[in-house]
Amino acid sequence: MLKRIIIIITVVFAIFVSGCEIVDDILSGESDDNSGNPGESEEGEEWSSVIDTDLESSVLRDDLILLAREQIGTPYVYGGASPSGFDCSGLIYYVYGEYGFTTLPRTSRDMYSNGENVGMDGAKLADIVAFYSPVSHVGMIISSTTFIHSPSTGKTVTEAEFAGYWERQLAGVVTYIDDKR
Repeated sequence: MLKRIIIIITVVFAIFVSGCEIVDDILSGESDDNSGNPGESEEGEEWSSVIDTDLESSVLRDDLILLAREQIGTPYVYGGASPSGFDCSGLIYYVYGEYGFTTLPRTSRDMYSNGENVGMDGAKLADIVAFYSPVSHVGMIISSTTFIHSPSTGKTVTEAEFAGYWERQLAGVVTYIDDKR
């Protein structure tokens, strides 16, 4: 908890001292690491034109993203749902569970079918993005062009772009977050 408070204080300080450019980079997840993104293209323009570049956020959504990002580098483990190893749905299940989402389904297919379908136009930060038909992979939206996920055996939790391969495999976006509470 203390680590999250320090991160939040750092972001607020960065806004005060340097304007929004640094914070935009932090929150948008700009990274040159596209590992786990087979068939990627150089530009994520198609996805960007579908989802607003200024996705809606909240303190809860930001906290979910911060916790998910703390898991970057954690190895993929089939059936894993803890910081010692995650499969794709295990990562989402763990992160959401840490913030009280105790009824979130455990599998990617159930996460997608039981969530509130918001579509790409209604996507917000920390919503769950699903891939393939039938759905067999999920990640968490962390910017209008990127998501975080645990890709597959031999890889680690990473950020990836919606461009190329992942854009073609996109099934939809669901949410479990009630922004009205």
